[in-house]
Amino acid sequence: MTRLFVAINFPPAVREQLTEIIAGAKKKAREGNFTRDENLHLTLAFIGETERLEDAKHAVEQISASCFDLTLSGFGTFKRRDGDIFWMGMEKCPPLLDIQKRLCRHLTDCGFEIDKRFTPHLTLGRHVIFQKDFDAEAFAKTVPPMTVPVERISLMKSERVNGRLIYVETASKELQKQSE
Repeated sequence: MTRLFVAINFPPAVREQLTEIIAGAKKKAREGNFTRDENLHLTLAFIGETERLEDAKHAVEQISASCFDLTLSGFGTFKRRDGDIFWMGMEKCPPLLDIQKRLCRHLTDCGFEIDKRFTPHLTLGRHVIFQKDFDAEAFAKTVPPMTVPVERISLMKSERVNGRLIYVETASKELQKQSE
């Protein structure tokens, strides 16, 4: 069985900026497991454990959409007992919501059970416990919004290699370039 998800991966320059943001957050955290550069992504749909890789590839290949820009901005946490999930949000983006909705429909048509709820975010850390004086609003003011071009979506699998979680692209779908 393979654990699969569909994501938007970021170019190296964006991942570098995100790594700097994570470094700033680490300084304000007492503890946490922060996302490594190579694993930074935006999940569009979590498929889970499956042996049906070809069906998942087929669903991704069905997506037909144009390239678009996504603007990352703001921060938040999903509260957990064992430490929070620390995330970066994004500005409202209709093309993103449209692709995610169509992707879920294609995956469902292929027989996958997909959680339809979608809160677009980029996980920067898990099990994070910030210092008492951490001010998320003040931290957000130090990070300007980042515009990211989205040119493809990727079917990813997660695996453990030497105890480290890594994400490997198994298929991708290029989005159409918008005509000038």
